[in-house]
Amino acid sequence: MANPDPHYRMQSTPPTPGQPDKQPVLIPLAVGLLGPDGHDLPLHLRGAPSPAVASAEGHTAVLRLEEAEQEFVFEHVASEPVVSVLRGFSAPVKVTVHGQTDEHLTFLFAHDTDPFNRWESGQRLSRKLLLQLYSAAQAANASSEDRQRLHGALAEAGGVPEALSAAFKALLTDKDLDGSFKAMAVSLPGGTELLDAIPDADPTLIHEVRHYVVCQLAARMRPELEALVKENDSAAGEPYVFSATACARRALKNKALAMLSSLEDPEITANILQRFREATNMTDQVRWQAMSNAPGNVSLAKQLVDHPAFNIGNPNNCYSLFLGFARSPVNFHAADGSGYEFMADSVLRVDKLNHQVAARMVSAFTTFKQFDTKRQALMKAQLERIVGTPGLSENVFEIASKSLA
Repeated sequence: MANPDPHYRMQSTPPTPGQPDKQPVLIPLAVGLLGPDGHDLPLHLRGAPSPAVASAEGHTAVLRLEEAEQEFVFEHVASEPVVSVLRGFSAPVKVTVHGQTDEHLTFLFAHDTDPFNRWESGQRLSRKLLLQLYSAAQAANASSEDRQRLHGALAEAGGVPEALSAAFKALLTDKDLDGSFKAMAVSLPGGTELLDAIPDADPTLIHEVRHYVVCQLAARMRPELEALVKENDSAAGEPYVFSATACARRALKNKALAMLSSLEDPEITANILQRFREATNMTDQVRWQAMSNAPGNVSLAKQLVDHPAFNIGNPNNCYSLFLGFARSPVNFHAADGSGYEFMADSVLRVDKLNHQVAARMVSAFTTFKQFDTKRQALMKAQLERIVGTPGLSENVFEIASKSLA
């Protein structure tokens, strides 16, 4: 396996107003080396112990980067390694490993013993794939409204690599990993994160591309996902328990169910619907209904406002319904602008009761300049309507007006 050069390190800090030339800062960089079998290799750092090495015990060395350019050399490496950098998120920096390929990232995602790097490798791989497929969909002029044609275009563009599916499967079946970590690690980057990398983005197309990838992964991992649901399910009549172990089990079970739901298999859908009906937490039920990406969910969200279980004076109810709705790319960003209108109406209604809650709700509009021209205009119109409303609170006015600036 070809591998990036693990010897050379360099740092730089972008200029800021008044400080065009930045001096090097102290960066503790935790590094490890993995062998072909996925196990950590023993580290022998040339020159250690040294002031440039904070620690080099076991299988992780913490390097002190204090200069613009430094070199660290690991000796007596028995086999060609794969470099694991920034272990444990040892510093709040962005790291680029020269020569690192998708093959290396896939290997790290499947085998790295450091949880942060394992998660980060998966996120980087998934983010790159989603952006590539989004570009392919645009190039093919495939619309989110024609799912069959869109999926065909994505398959022609290469679809989901088998190696990535295998890495996901290796992570999910790793008995040594915590359930909540597994649930987080197999979660693809969300639309909000992808928006930062896509100018004039179409949020519904991003959603459909993401749905395609989830569906492909779920189809290839169905036996493993169904086994995880069975292993982590609560027994009939088992009382609710709030503990780290119980939370981890629920997180993994629900993630597996969410992925399986993308297959739109009638048996799976019926099972999930039964679980929903038997839920004991009405707030969660309202939240999931509001977040539904079923087309036309704006009308359902409006009905939920008048539901007997919903109290618009309760902040948590508002967050569950309205912010949950704002996280639905299909309905909040509906092409006809109905989702934006509903959200603006809700902001103005809640503002009469609780300014702070309304201020959080109006934040859903603050990123309107990231979207395509049509949606920018629709969102801007609602912001202008909010700002122009007599009696608007200072909290909401400040956020809405600054968004328009």
